[in-house]
Amino acid sequence: MTTRLPASGGHTAPGHRLFRTGGAAIIAGCLVEAITMTLDHLQLGNPALVQMAYWGFDALFYPGVTLIASGMLYFSIRRISRARRIRRRADGLRKIITRNGLPSLDDEVGHPADTYTVYSLLIRINDHRILGNLTLSPIEATLVGDSEVWVEADLPQMIEAAG
Repeated sequence: MTTRLPASGGHTAPGHRLFRTGGAAIIAGCLVEAITMTLDHLQLGNPALVQMAYWGFDALFYPGVTLIASGMLYFSIRRISRARRIRRRADGLRKIITRNGLPSLDDEVGHPADTYTVYSLLIRINDHRILGNLTLSPIEATLVGDSEVWVEADLPQMIEAAG
């Protein structure tokens, strides 16, 4: 059984786990520091134990910061790799349109490739396929099919996140 923080939204990606674990370590380190400073100020307890408790802050806080930084790096790498995959998918669909002499999408010029671009390209290809203006090779059909599955999975998440 795993414990989920309400604010985490139940995310289980490694980056989210790094953030949660790092945040918990930082909070624990801060609590240790506050308790230790209070004990030290009130001169309660063994001074050697209080000094050792001060080290507890370092043992918790700095690894927590490192975990959060690792989570940030993880999400940066994921975002870059996702953008590359989307760009490759959109470029493949654009090649299908270009090879078959279909008009390009004027409204996508200058825009980065994203899920909506892939969706627009799929609509353009499927419209011409339905009209009989386009016959896809097996490789092209696979790319279109894979792209449709990907858009069906990704687009609802994007709409939910935007809403």
